[in-house]
Amino acid sequence: MAYRSLFRRAFDRLSRSVKPALGKPVSLVDADAFRHFWQQKDDLFEKVQADQTTRDQIGQIPYPDRRYVIFFTPRSGSSRLGNLIGQTGYLYDPGEPFNPDFVPKIAKGLHAKDIASYVDGLLRKRNRNATFGCEITFRQLHNVFGSMGSMLDLLRPTSCFWLIREDLVAQAVSLSRRQQTQISHSPQADANAQMRGEEMFSYDAKTIKLAVEALCWQENRMEELFVEHGLSPLRISYETTVRCDPDDLLGAVAGHVGLKDGVLRQTELSHEKLKGTKSAEFIQRFKRENAAYVEFIQNRRKERLEALRQIARGSNGGFCL
Repeated sequence: MAYRSLFRRAFDRLSRSVKPALGKPVSLVDADAFRHFWQQKDDLFEKVQADQTTRDQIGQIPYPDRRYVIFFTPRSGSSRLGNLIGQTGYLYDPGEPFNPDFVPKIAKGLHAKDIASYVDGLLRKRNRNATFGCEITFRQLHNVFGSMGSMLDLLRPTSCFWLIREDLVAQAVSLSRRQQTQISHSPQADANAQMRGEEMFSYDAKTIKLAVEALCWQENRMEELFVEHGLSPLRISYETTVRCDPDDLLGAVAGHVGLKDGVLRQTELSHEKLKGTKSAEFIQRFKRENAAYVEFIQNRRKERLEALRQIARGSNGGFCL
């Protein structure tokens, strides 16, 4: 529901204000359609009834030595990566504790009445093996913290990742499917639900193009924040996480976080791609019908894509990033 409302608002605003023609590159860097991405929500903690005794008990839980953040764009494989990390049993699935749709409920459990007490309680409660992790998008960052600076001051991450998708059209089609069917991942729906979703999923070139623009906009803004705040994330893509051996990926994650090699091992990955063939068909159709536009987008992202790290085990047993 969160992604649907988010991108539906963006699509509606873009349709009213820009009306781009398919196949023709447009720049929406400062489009008013994305203004809500920047707005901090001021009602996230207003319904919390804090009990000081509980807060004191949470305060006794050790603070994690290692704190990692996975910055990502929607439909870039963050759930799959988080599931893989959590399935090891050594760390928690980082999840999205700073998604504004989830914060109010989590805040009640932490008895947190403001963002500072929320972060402190979250770091302690989700501390496993002296490590805390989370996943966050550009919108979530600003909706909850107000700014990157505020997030860094409160969270004080010791390492970070930047997860994107190499094939932006495939990512946009995934967003279109999510919007139409309300199904995000295979564990959330049985085979019948996935089949019904596949049947109702239809090709919508306009929505796909607007999703591409929204994703590019988020990538550009996040890159600016990395430079502004001197962050050097480990850059990986959805495609890399799918191509490489799971244990190699986990080894790279462990090394970047500061864990010993071998502590993260795959057990059972419950996250699978949604079934169906329409997505692949729609991806190819959009690329075929909008070849000039797709080429423009990929050229605009060329430097970003070249900075991605491939993950493979080297001859010395370590990981080549």
